[in-house]
Amino acid sequence: MKTIKYFLLILIVALTYSKVYSQKDSAIQNSITISTGLNQGYFKDLNFSPLKYSISGVNYGITYSRINNKSIFFTCIDFNNNTINTIQQTVFPKSKYIQGKVKIAYLRKVNKISKKVDFFLGGQYQSNIDFIDFLEESTSFLVAHSLGISLYGEFHFNNKHAINASISLPLFTLMVRPPFSGFDEELDENINKPLRLITNGYFTSVNNYVSPSFSIQYEYNLTKRFSISGEYQMNYQNQSKNDRFISYQNQIRIGLSYKV
Repeated sequence: MKTIKYFLLILIVALTYSKVYSQKDSAIQNSITISTGLNQGYFKDLNFSPLKYSISGVNYGITYSRINNKSIFFTCIDFNNNTINTIQQTVFPKSKYIQGKVKIAYLRKVNKISKKVDFFLGGQYQSNIDFIDFLEESTSFLVAHSLGISLYGEFHFNNKHAINASISLPLFTLMVRPPFSGFDEELDENINKPLRLITNGYFTSVNNYVSPSFSIQYEYNLTKRFSISGEYQMNYQNQSKNDRFISYQNQIRIGLSYKV
């Protein structure tokens, strides 16, 4: 909860500064988007079980973006609260699967195709956190801090309607994936040191961790300051070194944006 408060404070300060700065450059646009929707997919975690489980839940997100004629900067936080859907859920009703994602990206515009179409290419930092709590007696988790590439494109029908899409792929990753399930000595030692717990891993690349993501969004401008959007997002993770972990997520969500 404190992390969300600090993030919101940073966004408010950034927007306040940007509003003053934007008076000198009208091409700069800053926005905050709050979104929510449904999440559905499946996962297979050999720390947890040799079986594949379907999951469903609710997604929440907040995004800050800064766009000008040459570049895009954005940062976002996503949170998924999932239920594990299985026959065993009637026996183990407290099993749950929680996911979080933090992303920071900077992209530069590539050659302009037309007045209505723009493409941006750049790099990104992303952290994925997957935590599975099995009957409050056993846990499994994966934390991946990655550097990768991102491609973003947008098409403006007119001043009211627009469609944008993005594809991203992590290339180099700091992977935290304990080869055990349950509460053991390492967890007990670091339980009060969360920063150490989520960074005590090993470096890897696409040979061990593959995690592409794709999104497509329709945006409608209500006024000069406010817009609404509908978005589909796909996220995939496949980690193969320590007790294989696979996760596939489909999200459909709506959002409200405030622009400065």
